[in-house]
Amino acid sequence: MKLNHRHLTAVLLAAALLTVLFLGTAAADSPYNVTGTGSGPATFTVNVWSANATITLTQERGTFVYSNGYYSALSWGCYHVDCMVNGVSNRADWNSTTGRETFTLSLKRTGTYTITVTPYADDEMRQQVGYFGTWRTPPAWGLTAASGCQPAQGSGTGTGSQTGGKNVTVEYRDAYGNVLQQSTHYCTQGTNTITAPATLQGGMYRRISVESQNVTLYANGSLSTSTLTFYYVSTTVNTVTPTPAPAALTATVWIYYYDTAGNLLQTTSQTVRQGTSTVTAPASLMNDQYYRTSAASQSVTLYANGSLSPASLRFTYARRVTPTPVPTTATVMIYYYDEYGSLLQTTSQTVRQGTTTITAPSQLMNNQYYRTSSASQSVTLYANGSLSPTSLRFTYARRVTPTPVPTTATVWVYYCDGYGNVLQTKSVTVRQGTNSITAPATLSGGKYHLTSSASQTVTLSSGGALSTSAVYFYYQEYIPVTGTVTIHNYDVDEMRILSTRTQTLQQGTHRVNAGSAPSGYRLYSESYVNVTVNADGSVTPSEIYFEYKRKSATNPPVTAKPSSNVGPEVYPTQWETQFVAGSTNPNAVNDLPNLYDNNLNTSFHYIYWNGDVKDGIPELTCYFNGATVSTLGLTSGKVRSYSDFTENSKPSSLDLVIYCDQGVVERTVPIPKGFYQEVRPYSLGGTFTGVTKIEIFVAHIWVGDVNKYDVHISEMKFFE
Repeated sequence: MKLNHRHLTAVLLAAALLTVLFLGTAAADSPYNVTGTGSGPATFTVNVWSANATITLTQERGTFVYSNGYYSALSWGCYHVDCMVNGVSNRADWNSTTGRETFTLSLKRTGTYTITVTPYADDEMRQQVGYFGTWRTPPAWGLTAASGCQPAQGSGTGTGSQTGGKNVTVEYRDAYGNVLQQSTHYCTQGTNTITAPATLQGGMYRRISVESQNVTLYANGSLSTSTLTFYYVSTTVNTVTPTPAPAALTATVWIYYYDTAGNLLQTTSQTVRQGTSTVTAPASLMNDQYYRTSAASQSVTLYANGSLSPASLRFTYARRVTPTPVPTTATVMIYYYDEYGSLLQTTSQTVRQGTTTITAPSQLMNNQYYRTSSASQSVTLYANGSLSPTSLRFTYARRVTPTPVPTTATVWVYYCDGYGNVLQTKSVTVRQGTNSITAPATLSGGKYHLTSSASQTVTLSSGGALSTSAVYFYYQEYIPVTGTVTIHNYDVDEMRILSTRTQTLQQGTHRVNAGSAPSGYRLYSESYVNVTVNADGSVTPSEIYFEYKRKSATNPPVTAKPSSNVGPEVYPTQWETQFVAGSTNPNAVNDLPNLYDNNLNTSFHYIYWNGDVKDGIPELTCYFNGATVSTLGLTSGKVRSYSDFTENSKPSSLDLVIYCDQGVVERTVPIPKGFYQEVRPYSLGGTFTGVTKIEIFVAHIWVGDVNKYDVHISEMKFFE
């Protein structure tokens, strides 16, 4: 059966992948099955130098077979054509509305274009036509014509390793400065050489400038130049139009900056005009690290034929050397020996540049030794910082006194750190015989702890000789382990932290006291907590809370007030409750703010289980807009108990916290027992003005292993 035109246009179109090698070449598409995954897009790149550049794409029809397998027809493919230039992307669709076998792409801007041709997806094809099927022979497309553009050239060659590159723009201009063509080259770190073609546009233009130019990408990511320019002249002569006067001829001269070892430091370029130009190099480079050692200026000549002499310039720089500071002082060590070569004592002295004379004491160790060497020696600190000699030596002999034989002697005690530095020194008088010299366990208020033996023995013989003239004890700096505990003062009624402080403790267990109570509060919890600082610096517990309650005036006795003395009723603006209704009436709680269910059957109850304690949240809260309140009226509800247990767990009173002009006042009101239909008023022990809120807490009851409140109140009212 032959298909008519209506069937042909309804055929499902599918796209295929094109492999484009260069401009003007076409390759067959890969098969595309509408039920399969298809192929990826084809991408190619062109350089556009004309604002009227065009690219023409054509395709050959493929053979499409309907899903029933009997009917087939020749059909065209559908594609998305995406153009990306200078970071801007534009999309055009090549389908039945934009032509079938031929598609012309207009490139309105100069630059490098990346063009991607993507076949329609299955869903897109099915939205365009309503039939399904497969390609027996898929369509093939290719690039057949191009105007004002050519394939993009490859990137320049670099000498450095590619750790991240940048693009440089290359412009090809005529002698009048008009851009004939433009391309982009990828540069890697180091020096990159960009070579221009000898001719452009099929030989219509020939190059008149240098063949190659260099671009350097430095390690900090900067380029020596972002644009290179090569110049061309036309190879044809237009005999019809008079030729315009050429613009001033210019060229780019490359300037190289080397160090004295021949290493390239930096490269720049400068545009020069026809004739002789003077190029001056900067006095220093790289943040003044290098200074110029060559001539400051050089000349370069651009001839009328476009040749440049010299083609590049070179300047030389030397690294600026900062002299190492020479010390103006030094320490000379002084050693005191006896006649047998035993070291008696060591000191040191700071000397300045030049020659210094150092004089030794005439005697040592309480006149036990007298000097036998020369009294003075010289030491020189030279301008270059060298010291000669680096140490001095004086010699002493033991003083011999025939009579009398001493019965006491002095021993020097040195307290040193682990590096031999003397922390403290003292002298100890010993007597004839054996003497024990004991060192303290700590020094400097506990900063240093003894690490050597705590005692040493010194013997003074009958002839007056000491077994040793000096005793050394060694210490190590002690860094105590400390920990910090956070201390909170906590308002248990308002459940908020009043203030917070920290205390740093050393390792061990400490008693932390509550301290002074905040103004207007009294301590409610224990007055201290034991805190332990562990060996690793952790603290147990790391946070402690001292609980406080606000101070209030002593609650006066609450007495019943005759009904005739009750003032006008005051109505709360809002109620809040924690109670659960004990009545069978489902409206018991919903009837707030009056807490009245018409039958006086309401029984509110609230339960605390074993182990719980009274919280700081009121069971009832009523709000006012600055009212005056002096009396609370209660009506007992009809008791509907579940067992004797609840009968025995009725609280006998309510605790009221009144927020008013007089401050925060606490009052206690008894809960009436029995069943009454009239309101029983209770005086609050004063008239309170500016009332904004009254919190009502149910008194705490302990029954067996369960705390339970069962409050039988049918009605609650407030009066002035």
